[in-house]
Amino acid sequence: MAACFVRVTCVLLALPIRWGLRAHLPLHTCSYASSSPIHISTCYSSWTETLEGVCYFYKKAIYNRIDPSVPCQKRLQMQCSENESLTEVAMRYMHMDSSPIFFVDMSVLAKQIKRWKQNLPTVQPLYAMKANFDAKICQTLVKHDVGMEVASKLEMQKSLEMGVPKTKILFGAPMKEESHLVYAKENGVMRCVADSKCELNKIAKLHPESEVFMRIAVDDREARCRFSSKFGLFREEWPLFLQHAKERWVNLCGVSFHVGSGGSSPLAFFDAISLARDAFDAAEEYGFQFKNLDIGGGFSDDSKDISSFEDVATAINVALENLFSNKDNVQFYAEPGRFFVSSSHTYAVSVIGKRDLLPMHHINSHEIEKTGLENSTASAGDDAEVAVWINDGLYGCFNCCVFDHAEAQPVDYVLAEPNHRHLRTKVFGPTCDSIDVVISCATMPCLEQNDIILFQNMGAYTRSSSSRFNGYGYYRVVYLNSD
Repeated sequence: MAACFVRVTCVLLALPIRWGLRAHLPLHTCSYASSSPIHISTCYSSWTETLEGVCYFYKKAIYNRIDPSVPCQKRLQMQCSENESLTEVAMRYMHMDSSPIFFVDMSVLAKQIKRWKQNLPTVQPLYAMKANFDAKICQTLVKHDVGMEVASKLEMQKSLEMGVPKTKILFGAPMKEESHLVYAKENGVMRCVADSKCELNKIAKLHPESEVFMRIAVDDREARCRFSSKFGLFREEWPLFLQHAKERWVNLCGVSFHVGSGGSSPLAFFDAISLARDAFDAAEEYGFQFKNLDIGGGFSDDSKDISSFEDVATAINVALENLFSNKDNVQFYAEPGRFFVSSSHTYAVSVIGKRDLLPMHHINSHEIEKTGLENSTASAGDDAEVAVWINDGLYGCFNCCVFDHAEAQPVDYVLAEPNHRHLRTKVFGPTCDSIDVVISCATMPCLEQNDIILFQNMGAYTRSSSSRFNGYGYYRVVYLNSD
């Protein structure tokens, strides 16, 4: 069986870190999903902490290289064998160092790219970088002709550095900082979005040659994350917006919309495209000839959505074929984010402590922990028997439970002592805040300190929006290939 050596390089600037050594206990897996063999294709990973406590990661598929410009590097060399289950990989990686690990299956990303091209061949994907800014993921997408939807100067800069063609970069934030808009102009990023007279004035002044998408508001009631209260022009606002764009000589080039993130049905996309057709027709009355349609994001990641991606794609194709004829020469775009990356990540965390829960622990607990309980995996009446603490939480990569309306989904366990007991368990994050509750109550194996829990579908809106509150939020990244 072939083997590979993995160097996990930790770069520390300003803040020392203490590597905790795990006791050499026999470990056993307790899987709630099949663990298929995987081929390990991990890479060099460096970790930098700044004085502000912000954690940056930089990954390279290089095994024998250390950046000489970065001081205080530590190396951890591990031997990895092929055809191991994910639980076995987690067991070995976390046996000596309990800090969390993201296992990123690059074959899942490849499959999602293939699904997109098969089902939406006429729609150019522009990856929503905010979902996950991992360099290896972004570079893979770029190699497969995926563009980038960016919301800031930094994301624009990263896209340009990766070699994304400027024609495939969309500055998608409807409200932009002036300096960011100037940066777009100076670097030849021509396409952006607007939904207000204020933004039209800004564009006319700072980037008059840009090609501007008119962001419209659509029905997003079915989505988990809705945007219509913050972004988009309602039909009643179109005339004033179009007239102002005409007066300021702003080059409106098309329409964009977003049906909301997560859970949007095929009908939501069909209705939104129909409304966009109306916007195209309305723009003609003001002398604009739109040639671009951006159907936004909100595509199913199949984790818990009722409608599959294939169902949504069918509705989109029918709408585009019937509402936009070939003679219109309209170019179609979309902004998939979670679709590409959500299911590619499994997150392994360690249990750092536990205690039994008494009836008094539950008094007013739902009010005290309100934010953490909004997406509980159990009803309010299912009071937990035991609480465990893990080494990441709502302030770290489980922030998705608050900001993305996600539910933490344990899929596998690695137990130091095998047992057949199952308890109603509450899972706390490590911080000193009482709202740091990852799972309020769920039936789990009897967990002990140093056991490992693996969470699935952790690739979207997790790493990209985590913080270092209380000094937690650190993690490692290991790349895998299950094919």
